Amino acid sequence: MPPNTAQKPFVKNKHTKTRGGFSVVYKAKEISTGKHFAIKRIQKDEEGVDIELLKREIYIMKKVDHPNILKLYEVYEDDDHFFLVLEL
Repeated sequence: MPPNTAQKPFVKNKHTKTRGGFSVVYKAKEISTGKHFAIKRIQKDEEGVDIELLKREIYIMKKVDHPNILKLYEVYEDDDHFFLVLEL
């Protein structure tokens, strides 16, 4: 995500956070629409994270549209993390 707050499309809720093996998930609100999403932050240099496998999974998730699978709306990337914007 861009470092400048004015450029960020989402505001995360500081009180809603879930930690997994390779990631942290935040509840966030899109600034322009007010809609709520889940932002999954995945650290690239975490031991066990296969970047190529993750990129392939992201590609597949963007193509899938099924009521029983979380919808992936957008992906942002910086030097250290991937940020996946998912439905709640």
